[in-house]
Amino acid sequence: MVSNIDNWLNVFFGANGSLLGLLTILLGAFSILHAYISYRTKISLDTRNRTTHLFEELYSVDGYSTVVAPVFNIMLKWYGLPEPAKSEYKKIVMLGWVGYQSVPDIKIGLFCEHDDIELSKFHYKVRKEAGEISEHEALTAFLYFWSKLDLMITNKVIDKKLTKSLFTKQYNYYRSFIKEIRGMLDNQIEENDIRPSWYSATLRLEKLFD
Repeated sequence: MVSNIDNWLNVFFGANGSLLGLLTILLGAFSILHAYISYRTKISLDTRNRTTHLFEELYSVDGYSTVVAPVFNIMLKWYGLPEPAKSEYKKIVMLGWVGYQSVPDIKIGLFCEHDDIELSKFHYKVRKEAGEISEHEALTAFLYFWSKLDLMITNKVIDKKLTKSLFTKQYNYYRSFIKEIRGMLDNQIEENDIRPSWYSATLRLEKLFD
């Protein structure tokens, strides 16, 4: 075996160049290995940075005040309003997700100033005292954040292990709420209606964060 390698080196580097040739090959192999390790290290660092950035995006001061806090307030009403206001509020929230393909004209009033339904005003109108968006817009941003997280995991552009470490407790805090929204959507959606992307995304995340 050693003799065969030596003969091969002699063919390419001459009788006196075997050692130099071997060193050249080893140096080349080391350079390739070093480049590969550097590349993999950069990829790993990039994915971890993107994962951390996602967490900071949701739980920054702006993200928290604009999205997380309004969703918490939605949950308070979702679970804490007395009946029949609680059931009515849940129906109003779900109107934002059901039936756009079949009855779009019914939805217009939810977002227009002339609508007189107090609960829909509270959920769908911009809250001047709280900033730029309505409750519904905050809930939409919140649910599609998890959809984006799932998409980035699927495409391996964020670190799966770090994602579980950062987001498991955060997601599980909202797990029952999100599950109830999916359940109500199942009960109300028409056969030909398309479920929003966060529907399947949150199902996959529940398995990930178990």
